Amino acid sequence: MKKLIFASCLGLLVAFPVFARPNFIVLEEGHKQHSPDKFGYKIERKDIGDKVHLAITMSPDAAKACKQLKLWVYSGDTLVLDANLATTDLEDGKKQLLLTVAKTHLDKSQIVIHSTGYNAPIVPNFAGFRVMLKDKKDIAEPKDALDKK
Repeated sequence: MKKLIFASCLGLLVAFPVFARPNFIVLEEGHKQHSPDKFGYKIERKDIGDKVHLAITMSPDAAKACKQLKLWVYSGDTLVLDANLATTDLEDGKKQLLLTVAKTHLDKSQIVIHSTGYNAPIVPNFAGFRVMLKDKKDIAEPKDALDKK
């Protein structure tokens, strides 16, 4: 009887993925499967002095699918800011998010786009996209201890 109850509970958990964590896909320029333009996004990043200027433009379809924009800023592993963001309406149904932030504490900081998924990848529990504030090329790669350059 205990095995039957356990199997029933396990079956319910597997059948209803509502209990699973939401899955956010990281949008990266040059990524074969997760390129921003594939999903209707254009991401422009400019480093000027100690600030990063970021512009995210959404196609009309991506703008319709977008439900919420959030900014998560981390200091180390601690979330220090969780803020809702707003977009500006552009011509032809496009929307744009403009953001300027200081370069400090950007390693894990990100913009989270809750979306129903215009042209979204088929992944379990898809919830939207993430845009990392720090460009991948700016993250220092660990050096090999035997590298004597």
